Amino acid sequence: MDSRLSPNIPAQIAQLRPKLEQRARRFGPDSEDLVQETMLRLCAHLSEDRDIRDLEAYAMTTLRNLTRSRWRRQVETEELEDHMSITETDASDLLAIKETLAAIDALSENHASLLRLVRDGIESPQEIAMLTGLPLGTVNSRLARARARLRDLTDA
Repeated sequence: MDSRLSPNIPAQIAQLRPKLEQRARRFGPDSEDLVQETMLRLCAHLSEDRDIRDLEAYAMTTLRNLTRSRWRRQVETEELEDHMSITETDASDLLAIKETLAAIDALSENHASLLRLVRDGIESPQEIAMLTGLPLGTVNSRLARARARLRDLTDA
């Protein structure tokens, strides 16, 4: 504990532990880790001389938020089966892609070069501006005009 904490605060945090443990058990098997992390955050928050009006409510909210954060980080995975590993591309999709790429090549070089960067996975106008050395406003306006022209050429 930080020496700046009021002598009463560590006792209040210690009294919260059973309530935190009881609540955390509802959230899953790593309840002890959640309780410890919650208590650490409480101590850190209080050691920074921040005011907490209702320590128990703050602790329960912290516990809930930590739990939700962990749930969001968990990624559900599914085992791949043979029929899932290869997806046949629809012929109409291939034709549409080919038509779109040809339409990009038909654009002026100023517009086509920016759309090629987008095609290659650089979607952020800021990143495109950095790569090309163009001002951000120029990149945004050229991309808008290029996309509009591309829609006209592909009838999309």
